[in-house]
Order: sequence, then C-alpha cells, then structure tokens
Amino acid sequence: MNAFTKAIALFEMLGALLTAIIIGGIVLNTLRLEGATESVVFLMPFCLVFVILGLVAAWLLWKNRKAGYWLSLILQLFQTISLSSRPLTYIYSTGAYVIAKFSSGGITFNFGAGSNLTIYIDYPEAVASGGVNLVALGLAVYLLIRLRKAPWSTV
Repeated sequence: MNAFTKAIALFEMLGALLTAIIIGGIVLNTLRLEGATESVVFLMPFCLVFVILGLVAAWLLWKNRKAGYWLSLILQLFQTISLSSRPLTYIYSTGAYVIAKFSSGGITFNFGAGSNLTIYIDYPEAVASGGVNLVALGLAVYLLIRLRKAPWSTV
C-alpha cells in the first residue's frame, strides 16, 4: 500500500474521531439546554453510523483490505453531494473540502476543513442549492482506481 492510501486512512480515522467529539459536544450541549429534542434523537443514529463506519474503514484501509477500500469509497460518496432545499437539506463532510455550490446566484466555491453533518426536513429558511465536494469526489475516484488495480491482503 502506498503512502497516499495510508494518509487517507489516517485522515479518515481523525475525521471520524473529530466527528464524534464535535457531534458529542453539540448533543451534550443541546441536551443540557433543551433536553432530548427531535433533531438530537433523529441525528444520533446517523452520527453513530458515520463515526463507526469511518473508524472501521480507516482500520481496514490501513491494513490494505479490500473492504476498507469499499467502505472508504462509500464514505467519500456520502460526502460528495450536498443538497439544500425546503423539503430536505443534507450536508456531510469531514476533513478537508472544496465544495462547488450551484444555486440561482451562480457557482461559488467554499474551502475549508472540519466536520459537518446537517440533515433538515422541511426547513423553511433553506435556499435551493446543490454542491459537489471536489476533494471527496477526487478521493472516491482514486479509491475506485485502487479497487480495480491493487492486490489484496487476505490476512
């Protein structure tokens, strides 16, 4: 396995841990201030799934297992598309991102790093737009190429 793949595994692990810490802090703060709101109850299973999948994917990718490449690819694909509209708003990113955002105002680019999981249903303030995370898309393409070419560790 090459150094770039190891770096992806390392950053996936850090992203999963960062997501757990940030989301955990938000949940604890929300519970402290407002109690068990619908958004906390609704988002917790999603957060836990993404954190667990991120940790498992990172470990398997580090071990050069085929399942690690598949899980990493799936996680990258979840981060590739973002959508904002009144009926549904979905944004998920962890780590570095370059998002090309398409809206009625044209195309804008957002750069940054961090962890974000946003899911709204029937959000009246949402501005209709969509986005593509170019970093996640690039990593997904890389993982797909590696899936097709690399020999696999079975141990």
